[in-house]
Amino acid sequence: MTIQKADLLADDPVAWDRLVLEHNALLKGLARRNFSKYGYQADAAVCEDMCSQIWHQLLMNNRRLLRTCLEEDRLLPMLHTLARNRCIDHIRKFRKLSYSEEELLPEAGGAPPEPAPGLRTDWLLRHIRSLPGRERELIELFYLQDLSYREIHQVSGIPENSIGPTLKRALKRLRKQIESEESHAK
Repeated sequence: MTIQKADLLADDPVAWDRLVLEHNALLKGLARRNFSKYGYQADAAVCEDMCSQIWHQLLMNNRRLLRTCLEEDRLLPMLHTLARNRCIDHIRKFRKLSYSEEELLPEAGGAPPEPAPGLRTDWLLRHIRSLPGRERELIELFYLQDLSYREIHQVSGIPENSIGPTLKRALKRLRKQIESEESHAK
């Protein structure tokens, strides 16, 4: 017996249970495969968590995503996409949390990386740390961790379309600080 679209959209618990039963094993397999593809060893609990997040996402906003998938007969492709995206999000969060401040900002105690000739790393990092939180975070993610706008959005939740303007403001503020310090030093 196939699951009826109308039953799913009408919040029929039996139809929803059948959908989850029929596709949960697929989602777990997709999660394991995606984690493996990116070199991350995920245990069963992490894969189950990814599945829960996907089912939750399908129900958000009055089932808007589920409704769209069912209307376009694209439920399976959407499950594949959601599984990949949730796995990537998890890996990025894990990697972000696994970096200590010493690794991200060498002046805080770790061994500094080799600076480019003529670049005063400690001086520059001191100026970066003086920026407001969001601007500092974007500078660190974009320039120090070399993340793309999309990766920054996935790690921080900052909308992609506001990353560029915020970076521009941060660089302007950084430039003003540096120019001000240099003018006071003269």
